[in-house]
Amino acid sequence: MNLISNKLPLVSVLICVYNTEKYIEEAIRAVLNQTYSNLEVIIVNDGSTDSTLDILTNLALQDSRIKIINNKNNKGFINSLNIGIQHINSEYVARTDADDVTDQYWIEKIMKQLLSNKDIIAMLFADGMTNPKALAEL
Repeated sequence: MNLISNKLPLVSVLICVYNTEKYIEEAIRAVLNQTYSNLEVIIVNDGSTDSTLDILTNLALQDSRIKIINNKNNKGFINSLNIGIQHINSEYVARTDADDVTDQYWIEKIMKQLLSNKDIIAMLFADGMTNPKALAEL
């Protein structure tokens, strides 16, 4: 199964951010550089007061897969997640944090499992699973 094809299902990656200017670009670039590229990246900026929104806007100009939802005021993490979910356009949702640097195979490994086993409805991709040896054992 070749999971790099655009004929595969769209995956929405949901990220909530608040004052993450120090590490948001690295986190977003890691998502954009996934081996599974049929992605939309929904980013909810939860009223950041630093340069987070400027960084996100610049990234969105570089990659059309990024969609920014900007809360004018801080609504909190759970409310922001719920706002982000309302903007998802796919059947599959992955979630990461604004300070996480995801492994390049993160979505591909999850989708291989989900598409090959219809009984799976949710998966956790833990830190230990980014280890290439652990990935080979999937």
